[in-house]
Formats: sequence, C-alpha cells, structure tokens
Amino acid sequence: MTAEHNPSPGHGKREVDHILITLLAGGMTQPQAAKVAGVSVETVQRRMKSPKFLAKLQEQRTRTVEMVTGKIVETMASAVDRLKELMASQNEQVALGAARSLLGLGREMWEVVDQQRLVEEVTELLERAKSEA
Repeated sequence: MTAEHNPSPGHGKREVDHILITLLAGGMTQPQAAKVAGVSVETVQRRMKSPKFLAKLQEQRTRTVEMVTGKIVETMASAVDRLKELMASQNEQVALGAARSLLGLGREMWEVVDQQRLVEEVTELLERAKSEA
C-alpha cells in the first residue's frame, strides 16, 4: 500500500469516519475524500454501506444545508432592499427586472410556505392514523 492509502498514525476508525463524513458532506467525491483522509477508495465504499455511517453523513449534510440556508436568509433582507431601490431606477429595463425578481421571490416564498403547511398536515394525519391503529 502507498502512504496515500494508510491513515496517519493515531487516526482510528472514528477519526477517519469523522474526516470522511466532513469531506463527503462538503461535496467531495469518494476518491477525493479517500485521498485527503489517507484511505483507499474501497474503504470509503465500505463505509458508505454502513447504515450508521450513512446516518451520520446525512446528519452532517443536513447541518451543512441548514447553515448555508441560514446565511442565505440573513442576506435576503438586504437583497430585497436592493431590488426595491432598483425598482426606482430611471432605466425601465432595470426597474422591470427588479420588479420581476421581487414578484418571483414572493411567489417562491409562498410556495415554500404552502409546502411546509402541507407537510405538517400530512404528518399530523399520519400521527393520528398511528394512534388510532
């Protein structure tokens, strides 16, 4: 085996798994993550068959998406303010583009709200059905 496929001394399975989960959740491919973690691609593929490993990977991916979503939400107010400013532009194309963007954002946000309500209603119905069974 080459050094590239041997984990650094002192790196146990848990530590390697943590490294792999972080890399894979961050978007690296299996071969890239294997190389950085110092393990073989086969090792990564074996870990990807473990339900426990996959559950931890999914948790990390969820945390990553939540973090990025939070950053996007933080900037949305500024983006809307800027679009409102652009709507007052003397250039009609700029003003129209800003107005379309705002209308599109509003429509998309309502769709998300509606989808969330639907998910909540379905979840409630499923919970009731379970308790009645």
